[in-house]
Amino acid sequence: MCEPGQPPAMPATAGEALAALESALDYLNGTNAASLPAAEQASA
Repeated sequence: MCEPGQPPAMPATAGEALAALESALDYLNGTNAASLPAAEQASA
């Protein structure tokens, strides 16, 4: 984990970058967009 105020570390390899992307997409895929307020849904 990063310390508060520190920028996140850049991936060292393409594989690490792809793993981070896959993790982020898995997280977003698990969200329930219907539960977001209308203003947030409109901005998406």
